[in-house]
Amino acid sequence: MRKICILAVLLCTSSTLAAFAPQAAAFPTNRDPISWPFVAGSIWNMPIHNDAEYVDAQIGMPMAAGPIIDPEILILQPDAPLKPLVENDAGWDGNPRCTSLTGNMLLPAVPVPDDFATYPEGEGSTPNNSGAILMPDGVTLYQTQPLHVCGPGGIVTSQYSWETQNIRTGAGIEGSHGGSGMSAFGGSIRVGELAPGSVIRHAIKMNFFAERNYFFGSDETPGYRWPAPHADGYANAETYGGTVPAFEIGALLALKPDFDVSSLRTEPARIIARASRDYGIYTVDDTYWDVFHLLVEEGAQGSVYDQFRNVYGYDLEGPALNCAGTSDTCKWSQDMWTILQNLNVVDNNSATTIGGGPNSDTANRRAPMAPPFLPAGARTRVGLQVKPGQRAVRAGGRTSYRAVVSNRGGIAATGARFCFSGPRGAIAPAKRCVQIGNVAAGASRSVNVKLRVKGNARPRAYRLKFRLKANNANPRRLFAFLRVKPRR
Repeated sequence: MRKICILAVLLCTSSTLAAFAPQAAAFPTNRDPISWPFVAGSIWNMPIHNDAEYVDAQIGMPMAAGPIIDPEILILQPDAPLKPLVENDAGWDGNPRCTSLTGNMLLPAVPVPDDFATYPEGEGSTPNNSGAILMPDGVTLYQTQPLHVCGPGGIVTSQYSWETQNIRTGAGIEGSHGGSGMSAFGGSIRVGELAPGSVIRHAIKMNFFAERNYFFGSDETPGYRWPAPHADGYANAETYGGTVPAFEIGALLALKPDFDVSSLRTEPARIIARASRDYGIYTVDDTYWDVFHLLVEEGAQGSVYDQFRNVYGYDLEGPALNCAGTSDTCKWSQDMWTILQNLNVVDNNSATTIGGGPNSDTANRRAPMAPPFLPAGARTRVGLQVKPGQRAVRAGGRTSYRAVVSNRGGIAATGARFCFSGPRGAIAPAKRCVQIGNVAAGASRSVNVKLRVKGNARPRAYRLKFRLKANNANPRRLFAFLRVKPRR
């Protein structure tokens, strides 16, 4: 069993926004299957080949909204308490899925943390909620849709399920995206991957409005192409109204090698552009309205949407793509439109030429091949050191700490998160847990933790409780004291 050491240091700061230090640029020498799953030759891990044949996708500007997410519900804690997965039959008809239960059971036991819940259902809301649950053996992945966890500790329910896959030995192609039948786990943008300085080392996924983009031909696979097993059941020449024969659901899109990433003005767009150029974007579903979707992790390890807001100070779901202005949020939308209009179909992507070149040729590609997996059961070792931001704060006041997590070992730490756990009565965090994500070997990340002293807090010394957690490490706890002074 190989171990590494992570040192987390909290420093005083007055900043109000979470900030992430850049990841080290060195290519990893190993990987954890939870944070970087499936075999190296998987469609998600194979970089674009230098012989890729590019066909202009001719994507028109989506006019109904700016960037939109399609959250993927990833529950990847195999040691979590076991709960039954019960069936609902609400589908996409607008009925609440958490109360449309059939009484049938999809699985008798799936691991789900007691403190995790999906976003509450809005009236008439029908999110795709393509889901993936890592089973207790730590390698078997169960995929299902539409997955809901109905409140912390509540009912776990879904409707459809797919064949299980092994995240170490599987290719990870098929899964719970109903339109294409492709994976909800492979290609998901994970927590931490859009943080400043991060590098996405796998293909990602997007959904497009089929009526304007996906082509429906007369061949043996109308409306879809490898690796998609199928198209939507309603697919026809009207519902799939695209005009580019190469652009069917399942298509691999990519930016050409000469695309100028530096021309983009926002860091998350540059991260997405590099991934789109080097690994590509698989198209996996129909948005069913005139928008495009980014497919991102929303799960028990954290939320890409929430982390994006905390880090950048604006929403991932930005204004219209043709917005006018100089705000960061408008620049983000404008950058995403620049990416979309420069996307091309890799037309020679196939089962034997993943990424546009022979599978056997792993040298002439846009990036190195994925490294070997860590040995099964490999763990990290974490340490935690805390320095209070302010030793005394008046009742009703605020303070903040800056947590810096440095990985000084040889393997990645996965799913790192920093939590405040008390005292609950007098001091409240802006968020009880702040997701940090994966911390590569030799890299560091930092995040601000904001605390608010309640106005009715009694003047005295309070013991603060902090925890640093990671998927592949034992948690570490540390206590500090904060003196509360009388309110003025």
